[in-house]
Amino acid sequence: MDEILDTFYLQKRLEKTEKIPKNINEEVYINNQLLIFERENILDKFSLLIPTTIGEMPEMLRNIKYPELSATTTLLTNEDLTVNFSFEIYEDVITNEELFEKTNEFRNALLQIKKTSKFENIESLDEQNGCYFSFRQQVIDADIMHIVGYILREDYYIKCTFNCLLAKYLMWEEIVILMWETINKKKEEQGDEYE
Repeated sequence: MDEILDTFYLQKRLEKTEKIPKNINEEVYINNQLLIFERENILDKFSLLIPTTIGEMPEMLRNIKYPELSATTTLLTNEDLTVNFSFEIYEDVITNEELFEKTNEFRNALLQIKKTSKFENIESLDEQNGCYFSFRQQVIDADIMHIVGYILREDYYIKCTFNCLLAKYLMWEEIVILMWETINKKKEEQGDEYE
């Protein structure tokens, strides 16, 4: 009888861990790790739901890993530094068409620089005025997956990036897009309601 119950519970757990989440307001399992999301302010401009296991990248590491990034960029990472996010604000009022053009221009520039990388097509976000693309980059000892997105706000737009090792990408791909879909006003401006 115990074996039957063990099998039943194991099957239920596998079903729960393998399902693709529809939103990140509920528990999400990645690699048998429970992720809990909290709304965090970014660059004093907007907020989004972020796993509690993700935090700001230490300044020393930021300067070594990404020396070219500006001060208007927030870099976030996980405990073992293998999952990275960045958010950069551009103080510009542009249209949806211009946002798509900027995304396409950036993608084309990367295509010229990273000729051996495999690029995916640009896709639209469902809940945001924005779009994104992904690409696979081969480095000396691993493959790294990147997702680059642009999201339009009223008086600015946001460049969002994500990267991780290829081995972790399938676990994170849907989560990253769902996180970007939760971009909204700062916490203080929303009160208790998160759109």
